[in-house]
Amino acid sequence: MSENTKSPEGLTPPSSTKPAKKYASNTTWKVLIVDDEPDMHVLTQMVAGKNTFLGKKLEFVSAYSGEEAKVLIAEHSDTALVLLDIVMETGGAGLEVARYIREDLQNHFVRIIIRTGQPGMAPESRVVLDYDINDYREKTELSAQKFISVLTTAFRSYRDIMIIETNRQALEKIIKSSPTIMQLKSLNQFASSCLTQLTSILSIDTSVLYCQAEGFAAEKANEHFYILAGTGIYEDMVEQKVNEAIPPHILKDFEQVIQQRKSLYANNHYVGYFESPTGSINVVYVEGWESLGGIGRKMIEMFCDNISLAYDNICHKQDILETQTELLSALGQAAETRNSIKGNHIKRVAAYSQLIAQYYGLSEHETEILCLASMLHDIGHIQIPTQILDKKDALTEQEQEIVKKHPLMAQEIFAHSDKELIQAAKIIASQHQEKYDGTGYPAGLKGDDLHIYAQITALADVFDSLSCKKPYRNAWELDRILEFIKQQKGKHFNPDLVDILLKNLDNFLQIKTQYPDPPLDE
Repeated sequence: MSENTKSPEGLTPPSSTKPAKKYASNTTWKVLIVDDEPDMHVLTQMVAGKNTFLGKKLEFVSAYSGEEAKVLIAEHSDTALVLLDIVMETGGAGLEVARYIREDLQNHFVRIIIRTGQPGMAPESRVVLDYDINDYREKTELSAQKFISVLTTAFRSYRDIMIIETNRQALEKIIKSSPTIMQLKSLNQFASSCLTQLTSILSIDTSVLYCQAEGFAAEKANEHFYILAGTGIYEDMVEQKVNEAIPPHILKDFEQVIQQRKSLYANNHYVGYFESPTGSINVVYVEGWESLGGIGRKMIEMFCDNISLAYDNICHKQDILETQTELLSALGQAAETRNSIKGNHIKRVAAYSQLIAQYYGLSEHETEILCLASMLHDIGHIQIPTQILDKKDALTEQEQEIVKKHPLMAQEIFAHSDKELIQAAKIIASQHQEKYDGTGYPAGLKGDDLHIYAQITALADVFDSLSCKKPYRNAWELDRILEFIKQQKGKHFNPDLVDILLKNLDNFLQIKTQYPDPPLDE
């Protein structure tokens, strides 16, 4: 294959005007031929084009100048090998291409082989070191057999480099996913996140590992496994029983994993079994790749070990949250029922507050804290005499002053805790009777001096209280309530919060329906 070899009669060089189409890199090796002599393109394809290298055929892209090569290598970032001439439109055009690949594109994966007919123009020792060249050959020394050997070595090197890169990316994803997973609180969110992260680890698109992964995560509950999250064709199966949703051949592997309590690796799918320290059982099924090596399996096992611990942590957090919610609800209800009224006022206030907070733009964490703390907005009623709370007639001036002390009493109840939730409850309970214009009690706070938690709860409390029947008055009609709230916009209530309520009224009325009050005589 010398530089002066003529192309065989009847053969024409491949066109340089139509770059090769992008392809799935698991099926072929992409080779960029960069040479200003058309004969070299033809001969390269004749010698190597019909061969298979490490189980893959070749796909060729041709460039006839250094500048054209730059454009094509940028378009074809999945190129495995560049066969590069040095002397083309300039004496160092090929070296400029090599520099562009390594420095500008930061592509250190593609293998670059210099093929030159003028070795004196660029000595081998300097070129290999200065331009990160992987091989340097004179065209006159490359017989067909030697050329095949050179290509095989280059592709093997590229394959090994991409294996390392694939595993590096997978490990990086595992490391990055851990904080995200540990911060989740919902089991559904957790399962979905785990599935997303796992498919992401498996879906790294290189010449070594090519996959379009999809699958599902399942949890055991009441002797059955239910799908918690899914991707691809399994996305619409959430909350369905596994034995009713998935195909028989997958179910067979699924049941095997449950019985053996051990993960299963097959040719194109993985069924992961993990059990938390508290005995919770979860299974993750992922399919869609062509092969999964030993290192890939280790990555999955490492990830699923972390999932098991994280899942147990999520379950523990959720149990604490549910217990905490029940305790706060019971405590708030105890304060509410001291006036002999049974109802769901505090549940509705919590739900209204949560909805307003979401529309207002508070963070998920702040919204959760507000929702829980708002249930204790009237905790100060615990210290108000029952005969005052139950009085059907108008309160005397003295009795009114006693009632107005309940925000201060709440402050005393929560005075000895610095926990975030308790401090939020203290703010709400002590400020929810304040008014936006400063005419409320007990401190006459105004505008932004009022905490947003208290402003939200105040609106939610009044909106609900007016709709409920009391011993001393009947429930107001909705039109009358809305008219009152509009009149109090900028006075009693933050104008922005009033706008949120009025704009999304239907959603608030759904909450009213969801938590109805029983009749007073029950």
